[in-house]
Amino acid sequence: MFHADHAFVEIIAHGLVAVLFIGAGVVNAGSKLRSRQHVEHFASLGLPLPWVVLCSGYALQFSGGLMVLIDWHADIGALMLIAFTIVAMLAYHHFWRMEESLRRNTARLFFLNNCGVLGGLLLIAEPALLA
Repeated sequence: MFHADHAFVEIIAHGLVAVLFIGAGVVNAGSKLRSRQHVEHFASLGLPLPWVVLCSGYALQFSGGLMVLIDWHADIGALMLIAFTIVAMLAYHHFWRMEESLRRNTARLFFLNNCGVLGGLLLIAEPALLA
Protein backbone atom coordinates (compact mmCIF):
# COMPACT_ATOMS: atom_id res chain seq x y z
CA MET A 1 0.00 0.00 0.00
CA PHE A 2 1.10 3.58 -0.62
CA HIS A 3 3.67 2.67 -3.27
CA ALA A 4 5.68 0.39 -0.94
CA ASP A 5 6.17 -2.23 -3.65
CA HIS A 6 6.66 0.17 -6.59
CA ALA A 7 9.81 1.21 -8.35
CA PHE A 8 10.62 4.92 -8.36
CA VAL A 9 9.49 5.30 -11.98
CA GLU A 10 6.09 3.73 -11.15
CA ILE A 11 5.60 6.23 -8.32
CA ILE A 12 6.40 9.10 -10.69
CA ALA A 13 4.03 7.65 -13.32
CA HIS A 14 1.19 7.40 -10.80
CA GLY A 15 1.84 10.98 -9.73
CA LEU A 16 1.82 12.31 -13.29
CA VAL A 17 -1.41 10.51 -14.15
CA ALA A 18 -3.02 11.78 -10.95
CA VAL A 19 -1.89 15.36 -11.57
CA LEU A 20 -3.49 15.30 -15.02
CA PHE A 21 -6.92 14.34 -13.69
CA ILE A 22 -6.87 16.24 -10.40
CA GLY A 23 -5.45 19.34 -12.07
CA ALA A 24 -8.04 19.33 -14.86
CA GLY A 25 -10.77 18.74 -12.29
CA VAL A 26 -9.64 21.72 -10.20
CA VAL A 27 -9.57 23.98 -13.27
CA ASN A 28 -13.03 22.87 -14.43
CA ALA A 29 -14.74 22.69 -11.04
CA GLY A 30 -13.17 25.96 -9.97
CA SER A 31 -14.91 27.91 -12.73
CA LYS A 32 -18.66 28.50 -12.56
CA LEU A 33 -18.61 29.53 -16.21
CA ARG A 34 -16.78 26.36 -17.27
CA SER A 35 -19.14 24.18 -15.23
CA ARG A 36 -22.15 25.90 -16.79
CA GLN A 37 -20.66 25.35 -20.25
CA HIS A 38 -20.26 21.64 -19.50
CA VAL A 39 -23.86 21.39 -18.29
CA GLU A 40 -25.10 23.13 -21.44
CA HIS A 41 -23.03 20.76 -23.57
CA PHE A 42 -24.43 17.70 -21.77
CA ALA A 43 -27.97 19.05 -22.21
CA SER A 44 -27.32 19.58 -25.94
CA LEU A 45 -26.32 15.91 -26.16
CA GLY A 46 -29.69 14.98 -24.68
CA LEU A 47 -28.24 13.61 -21.46
CA PRO A 48 -30.71 13.57 -18.58
CA LEU A 49 -29.82 15.50 -15.41
CA PRO A 50 -26.75 17.26 -16.83
CA TRP A 51 -25.74 18.66 -13.39
CA VAL A 52 -25.68 15.11 -12.02
CA VAL A 53 -23.57 14.01 -14.98
CA LEU A 54 -21.16 16.88 -14.33
CA CYS A 55 -20.89 16.20 -10.59
CA SER A 56 -20.41 12.49 -11.28
CA GLY A 57 -17.58 13.33 -13.66
CA TYR A 58 -15.92 15.55 -11.08
CA ALA A 59 -16.29 12.80 -8.48
CA LEU A 60 -14.65 10.26 -10.81
CA GLN A 61 -11.82 12.67 -11.63
CA PHE A 62 -11.02 13.60 -8.06
CA SER A 63 -11.56 10.27 -6.34
CA GLY A 64 -9.91 8.19 -9.08
CA GLY A 65 -7.00 10.62 -9.30
CA LEU A 66 -6.51 10.64 -5.54
CA MET A 67 -6.68 6.83 -5.37
CA VAL A 68 -3.95 6.58 -8.02
CA LEU A 69 -1.87 9.30 -6.36
CA ILE A 70 -1.78 7.71 -2.91
CA ASP A 71 -1.85 4.13 -4.26
CA TRP A 72 -4.96 3.19 -2.31
CA HIS A 73 -6.76 0.72 -4.59
CA ALA A 74 -4.98 2.46 -7.48
CA ASP A 75 -6.20 -0.21 -9.90
CA ILE A 76 -9.84 0.63 -9.10
CA GLY A 77 -9.06 4.35 -9.26
CA ALA A 78 -7.55 3.77 -12.70
CA LEU A 79 -10.70 1.94 -13.83
CA MET A 80 -12.73 4.93 -12.67
CA LEU A 81 -10.48 7.24 -14.68
CA ILE A 82 -10.76 4.94 -17.71
CA ALA A 83 -14.56 5.22 -17.57
CA PHE A 84 -14.32 9.00 -17.19
CA THR A 85 -11.88 9.33 -20.10
CA ILE A 86 -13.95 7.20 -22.48
CA VAL A 87 -17.09 9.21 -21.73
CA ALA A 88 -15.18 12.49 -22.14
CA MET A 89 -13.74 11.30 -25.46
CA LEU A 90 -17.18 10.46 -26.80
CA ALA A 91 -18.80 13.64 -25.46
CA TYR A 92 -16.14 16.14 -26.54
CA HIS A 93 -13.73 14.72 -29.09
CA HIS A 94 -15.98 13.20 -31.75
CA PHE A 95 -13.75 14.42 -34.59
CA TRP A 96 -15.39 12.07 -37.10
CA ARG A 97 -18.53 14.25 -37.02
CA MET A 98 -16.78 17.61 -37.37
CA GLU A 99 -16.67 19.35 -40.71
CA GLU A 100 -14.42 22.34 -40.00
CA SER A 101 -10.81 21.25 -40.56
CA LEU A 102 -9.11 23.01 -37.63
CA ARG A 103 -11.70 21.85 -35.08
CA ARG A 104 -11.60 18.30 -36.49
CA ASN A 105 -7.80 18.16 -36.27
CA THR A 106 -7.78 19.58 -32.73
CA ALA A 107 -10.44 17.11 -31.60
CA ARG A 108 -8.53 14.27 -33.27
CA LEU A 109 -5.35 15.31 -31.45
CA PHE A 110 -7.16 15.34 -28.07
CA PHE A 111 -8.77 11.98 -28.89
CA LEU A 112 -5.39 10.42 -29.72
CA ASN A 113 -3.82 12.01 -26.63
CA ASN A 114 -6.55 10.42 -24.52
CA CYS A 115 -5.81 7.06 -26.16
CA GLY A 116 -2.27 7.38 -24.81
CA VAL A 117 -3.63 8.29 -21.37
CA LEU A 118 -5.85 5.20 -21.52
CA GLY A 119 -2.73 3.11 -22.17
CA GLY A 120 -1.11 4.41 -19.00
CA LEU A 121 -4.31 3.88 -17.03
CA LEU A 122 -4.54 0.28 -18.27
CA LEU A 123 -1.06 -0.37 -16.87
CA ILE A 124 -2.18 0.94 -13.49
CA ALA A 125 -5.49 -0.97 -13.68
CA GLU A 126 -3.84 -4.27 -14.64
CA PRO A 127 -4.27 -5.95 -11.21
CA ALA A 128 -8.04 -5.32 -11.27
CA LEU A 129 -8.30 -6.57 -14.85
CA LEU A 130 -6.47 -9.81 -14.08
CA ALA A 131 -8.43 -10.58 -10.89
